[in-house]
Amino acid sequence: MTAGIFWMKYAKPDTAYKMTDQKKMDSLLTVIRINAVLDNTEPLKPKKFRTYDAPKKRTNRKSFTSSIKKNYSKPQAKIQVFDINQADTTALKRLKGIGKVFSRRIVNYRNALGGFVSKKQFNEVYGLADSVILQLDTLTFISSGYHPKWIEINLFDDYDLSRHPYISKKVARAITAYRFQHGQFTSIEDLDTMHLIDSLTLARIEPYLKF
Repeated sequence: MTAGIFWMKYAKPDTAYKMTDQKKMDSLLTVIRINAVLDNTEPLKPKKFRTYDAPKKRTNRKSFTSSIKKNYSKPQAKIQVFDINQADTTALKRLKGIGKVFSRRIVNYRNALGGFVSKKQFNEVYGLADSVILQLDTLTFISSGYHPKWIEINLFDDYDLSRHPYISKKVARAITAYRFQHGQFTSIEDLDTMHLIDSLTLARIEPYLKF
C-alpha cells in the first residue's frame, strides 16, 4: 500500500509543467489567430487621386459678338447737302467732328452775324478743325440770292451795332458820333472816310449793311 501510494505520488502530473505548456499554447494560439486575421484581411488598395484637367479658356461671347457686329455693321448713310442758314444743331451734329458744343457754337455765330454769306466765314468759328471746315464747305450750301439780317446803320445805337462780330464797341461809338455830327450814312464810302475800319473788315461787313 505504501508502495502504491509512492508511485501514485510520483505518477501525478506535474502542475507547474502543465501551466508552462498552457502558456506556450495560449501564446501560440494567439499568434495563429492574429495571422489568420491578417491573412483574411483584404490588401490595402492604393489611394486614388482625382486628376483635374487644366481649365479651358473661356471665350468672351459678348465681346466676340460685338466685334462681329462691328465688322459687319451697316455703312453710314450718305449725308445730303443742306442749307447752312436753315440747319439746326441736329443737322450739324450729323457731320463727323461736330458734337453738341460745336453745333451750338456754329448756330450762335451764324445768328450773331445775321447769317452766313460766304463759306469763308466757317473759318471764323472758334475751335473748328480743318477737317470739320472741309465737311461744312463740302456738305452745305448758301442759297443764291440769300439776304442776311440787315445792320440798320442809320438806326442802330452803339450797343446794337457792337453786337455784330465785325463791329467793335469803339467803331460803334464812332459811327453814332459821326451820324450825329454829319447826318445819315448814304453809302459804304461814308464809312471808309472815317478811317476807323480797315478795308478787309469793311469788305466783310458790306453785305450786312442797309443804308
